[in-house]
Amino acid sequence: MLFVVLEDVKRWLVCLERMRKFDQAIKHYRRSLETIPDPGVVHNNLGSALQETGKLEEAGQHFREALRMRADFPLAHNNLGIVLARQGKLSEAWLNWKQRFGWTRTMRMLGVIWSGRAG
Repeated sequence: MLFVVLEDVKRWLVCLERMRKFDQAIKHYRRSLETIPDPGVVHNNLGSALQETGKLEEAGQHFREALRMRADFPLAHNNLGIVLARQGKLSEAWLNWKQRFGWTRTMRMLGVIWSGRAG
């Protein structure tokens, strides 16, 4: 039963983000960190919402925390790279992506960043 409730909460939080109600989503993600069994996913989602509100430093902290909890978490690696690039830390973004995704995808992601399509 707990799983069903958590899935409903997760869907609701994603809906808040899609409606661009990031402040509400951030508040509830923070509360979820205390109760959700897989907080790595919550850290990643909270980081995404923070990134949307321009809080890049804090977003990066949550992506790093997600990766600390789940080292093989491609979405968190990708999101961390985007935040680093948006902060002008292209070398760190490149290293983050290259370690996780390899040369080809890393170059594609940097092309997206340079063309202004990722934020």
